[in-house]
Amino acid sequence: MKVFKVSDGTSWTARLEAGDDAGDNTTAGWEAVVFDASPHAVAQRLVYRPAGWFETATPGELAAALEESVAVRVRWGT
Repeated sequence: MKVFKVSDGTSWTARLEAGDDAGDNTTAGWEAVVFDASPHAVAQRLVYRPAGWFETATPGELAAALEESVAVRVRWGT
């Protein structure tokens, strides 16, 4: 998990979404990066990046990915 701020001063948390077939292979494939605006957010954002990208992503790269992300809603108990 990584925490970063964007130009408007808001703080975001970025983390990898661990899917059913997530593994530790960082040489091929894609990883889903989930962004949360707060611990109690009802909406999140999602972006896909090449495997291994998240591990070395800078705060500037995370902010750029956040701008490209797609808003998704969290559903509990489904």
